[in-house]
Amino acid sequence: MSVKQIQTMSQGLEQQIDILEARVSALEDFEDESELLDEVNDLDGMFKKVRLSKDDFALDIEDLDKNSSHYHRFLKEVTDFSSQLDDINNTLNSYRRRLERKGLLKGTSARFDLENVTVGQKVSLGVNVSNKTTDLIDQLVKQGNDIHDTAVDHLTEVQRQTLQMEGIVDTLDNVISEGEIASKQVREFMRTISSDKMIMAMIIVLILGIVFIVAYKMFINPDANINIPDEDQF
Repeated sequence: MSVKQIQTMSQGLEQQIDILEARVSALEDFEDESELLDEVNDLDGMFKKVRLSKDDFALDIEDLDKNSSHYHRFLKEVTDFSSQLDDINNTLNSYRRRLERKGLLKGTSARFDLENVTVGQKVSLGVNVSNKTTDLIDQLVKQGNDIHDTAVDHLTEVQRQTLQMEGIVDTLDNVISEGEIASKQVREFMRTISSDKMIMAMIIVLILGIVFIVAYKMFINPDANINIPDEDQF
């Protein structure tokens, strides 16, 4: 069945439900119990036909592509129609119980019999239920596969991050080791610089002493003799 034909069926079913809702809403205006009984019986028959039409509609949309937007739109309409019909049936049940309490109606409330359902319609309903069950199983299998794929992806990512963290830890260990070596070398260099400073200071002091002696001899006391003691005097 084409999308256009199913759309036409949907519009017709919507009109029937609207009429049924309007007539059920008008039940509260009935004052005569016998007239109310006739109307409820008439609405019972109408309700059964509309409900079967809804089931046929639900069966026909199964021929559409399950991934198409038309299928999902019609599937939502089936849900909406079912909800409307449930509300109508609940209202009819309240009037059935009211008539039963007054002895005008016997044992028909809260039941939707299948007396007027043909064998072909029963088979169609069974096929519809089977198809929906198969679709549900397929969806569960697909969801299970998606969850498995997601778990594998997450596990791979965790493993990659673990390897990355191990590499960072190794790099930090190398940096710390190199830092310790550099610190040791700096300390040795500072000790070397300290030793060099002492040597330089001694050289400077010696040079200054020589310069002082020369200056003293030449400028301050040129006649002074600097006596260097003989070895025999020691």
